[in-house]
Amino acid sequence: MLNGGPSTNYQWRLKDQCIIAGVASVGYWRKCDRTEVSLAAEAVLKASLDAGIDVKDIDGVVTYQYNNDSIRPQELAQALGLPGMRFWIENWLGGTVGAVLLSTAVMAINAGMANNVVVYRSAKHKSGRVRIGGTGASADTGGLEQFLVPQGWANFYTSHAPPAVRHMHDYGTTEEHLGAIALNAYSNAQLNDRAVAKGWGPKTMEEYLKSPYLAYPFRRWDFTSEVDGACAYLVTSAEKAGGLKQKPVYITSLAQAATPDPMHYGRSAHYDLIGDNLVRGAASYYADDLFGAAGITRDDVDIFCPYDHSSIGVIWQLEDLGFCAKGEGGPFAASGAISRTGKLPVNPGGGLMAEGYLHGTNLVIDAVENLRGTAGARQIPDARVALFVSGAGPVGGAGLLTVQ
Repeated sequence: MLNGGPSTNYQWRLKDQCIIAGVASVGYWRKCDRTEVSLAAEAVLKASLDAGIDVKDIDGVVTYQYNNDSIRPQELAQALGLPGMRFWIENWLGGTVGAVLLSTAVMAINAGMANNVVVYRSAKHKSGRVRIGGTGASADTGGLEQFLVPQGWANFYTSHAPPAVRHMHDYGTTEEHLGAIALNAYSNAQLNDRAVAKGWGPKTMEEYLKSPYLAYPFRRWDFTSEVDGACAYLVTSAEKAGGLKQKPVYITSLAQAATPDPMHYGRSAHYDLIGDNLVRGAASYYADDLFGAAGITRDDVDIFCPYDHSSIGVIWQLEDLGFCAKGEGGPFAASGAISRTGKLPVNPGGGLMAEGYLHGTNLVIDAVENLRGTAGARQIPDARVALFVSGAGPVGGAGLLTVQ
């Protein structure tokens, strides 16, 4: 039992029964004049071509959006002229549901409700209506926000600051530890032609520490890079693995959880600051389920793709998933263990922080391409097991992907 999580009596009975057959991304740009429909349609079409599956054979469509920042499954089906959509679903809560929707795709295929299910994410977070950094509009002060906004708790940055400061207070985490996360992401992004941060970002700890604060202890490099773009990956039965264009990547285990703490991540974070455990997330509750169902240990993981919406989020996930003890995530990162040549390479493509913020879908694509051996300059040699995470806070999930 890890970090006070539930006893493990969980079984992922669909181990290796489905594969990710095709992946694709479109973008990423700091500004794009195209529509979300156009971006999504191109990503899905390219994913089907990558898999060698006719786009007309897609009969399941799964997606998620946040505050209506994307397009619905029916719009995508109409744009691509899909002749029969047997199964579709749309969720709301952004990147925290990535593993949930992959689970849904696998269950739909296993239940016979669909044969080929595409999971996509299309958004314009840099030039569109919904931005994590705000759009110049005044903050919402309805409901609980009326008590938070006047105190400065008004956006993505300020909502992450109190848990970070609490972690620093309890465990001695430092700004240099946060900097190690950021420097790793931006260094990896320089090897990734599609990364929005290629050609810019901090190169040294000194440069990182000289950058301005957004909300203490966070600096300008500690958060995701907003982009316009789209991602898609195509899920199908493992029985088809031998007849596809690409090396199949098996969906070996998936798990999710929500903490019992009275907290919620939405557009802002809502906290009961007395009752909450601010330094433990959902991963501490599902970690044993995830590894136990897969029959895989933490030492088997070749690539770790955490949900790096913030630097402190990576530290939380390292700890909650059991790669190091609580409070040791910062020193673990600073030791070089998360580098490309370290014990646990983290986000070889730059992650959400430096490749681009597509709510975690691109983390799955980075993992798949590395497992296939097709990641080019960002390839982690001989990778066979990858772990991706959806959401770093009180709700979320994760998946273990493997090649045989």
